Amino acid sequence: MQGAVSPPEWKRYQDPLTGRSILQWTSGQTMNHHLYFTNPSVSADGNAGFFVSYRSGHPNLFRIDLESGRLQRLTDRNDMNPFSPVLASNGPLLYFSARDRIYWLDTDSGESGVLAAFPGGKIGNCSLSRDCRLLEVGIRRTGYCELAVVETWSGKSEICLRAEEVGHVQFCPADSALLLFSGPPRKRLWCHDRCSGRVWRVLGEKP
Repeated sequence: MQGAVSPPEWKRYQDPLTGRSILQWTSGQTMNHHLYFTNPSVSADGNAGFFVSYRSGHPNLFRIDLESGRLQRLTDRNDMNPFSPVLASNGPLLYFSARDRIYWLDTDSGESGVLAAFPGGKIGNCSLSRDCRLLEVGIRRTGYCELAVVETWSGKSEICLRAEEVGHVQFCPADSALLLFSGPPRKRLWCHDRCSGRVWRVLGEKP
């Protein structure tokens, strides 16, 4: 789905202390936010930005043309996880979760479809490996959580581990075999090695 193009809402400022130029993408009277902080919100070529807006009453994805400021709505849903979208660095695809499914979206054509489904689960944020061939997600189930990896070209999925809590998932930028995630507050940061199957606390001792 692609909506009609809307006029620019952006505003430009100059920081009085540093002199740096600041570009505010939106000025609509609604909640707008960038993609999850571990995921880029600007395309690799620097021509487009992506953000989530609640202007329809539900969180949906929008694109901003960084040359003209024009906005375009990319989704029309009432169930999207607003912090799940992740933009591929090697093309126009963007991925997001809604309830128990992961969707792909071609940001050029507007075409979309289901990449993978985890019936009965609730999927959190998405993270792409450096080569964009793998997508990492956390899945919340009754009484436990799972960490999963999905092949972006086939939709084939693998449950890597089960834990008390799995959130804030992220591929290690330097090594796609390492999956980072957060656990409960008392034991917060964890790492899982897909090659060896080991899992350990970051800043703690390896088992």
